[in-house]
Parts: sequence; structure tokens; C-alpha cells
Amino acid sequence: MKKIRVLFGGGVCRVSEALMEVMASECDDMESLGVVEGRVELLLNVADVTADAVVLPMAMNETDPGLCSHLLFEYPDLLVITVSQNFESATVYRRVITRHTLKDGSSTTVLDSIRGYLNEPWKDV
Repeated sequence: MKKIRVLFGGGVCRVSEALMEVMASECDDMESLGVVEGRVELLLNVADVTADAVVLPMAMNETDPGLCSHLLFEYPDLLVITVSQNFESATVYRRVITRHTLKDGSSTTVLDSIRGYLNEPWKDV
């Protein structure tokens, strides 16, 4: 079985640390591709590591609202999820113009959404 490859943007932060910890201990079907700091590094690394999903802290997307659109324009099959620092909210972006708000930003919800959206991309999770 092919593992889901997840890249984290925004540098090492609470979001990336918590999700990588859960992935390492509970997610045999996922692989962390690491953490990249800035927007340019993120855009370059997505192609280099063939990421299936990118997780961003919400603050990174808020300071650059075009980041998700740019990622999805360049990589239309990519799944992008932004998560608030307190894990109270998360948003899924896919296929350039599709946006879905998740019920919360907990590790379980975010990781389950990555699985669901990548395994059944046309079905709302």
C-alpha cells in the first residue's frame, strides 16, 4: 500500500509537531516529508518530494491568502489543510476553488480528512 505523503509548511510549530507526533505513533498509512519554513521553500519542495498533502498553520495562510490557490494551481491533485494554532479549526482546500471547513482542528480530524480526501477526492468527508 502506498503511504500518504504529508509535507508541513510554516516551519516547526505547534501544529506540525503535534501532527507529526500522532502520525509517527498512530498512522502506518502516512509518511511525514518534514517541515519547510517559508512560502518559496514550500512551493519548491512540494514537487521535489511529491507530496500528497500539505498542512499549514492557519496564520501562514492568513498572511498570504494566495498560497493555497497557488499550490493548487501548480498541483491540482494536492490536498492543502490549514489548522489553527489552538486546533479549534481547520480548513481543507482542494481543486483550486473548493474549500471545506472541518468540524474542528484536532489531530484526529485533520489526519482523517487527509485520508478521506485523498482516498475519495470527489466525496465530501
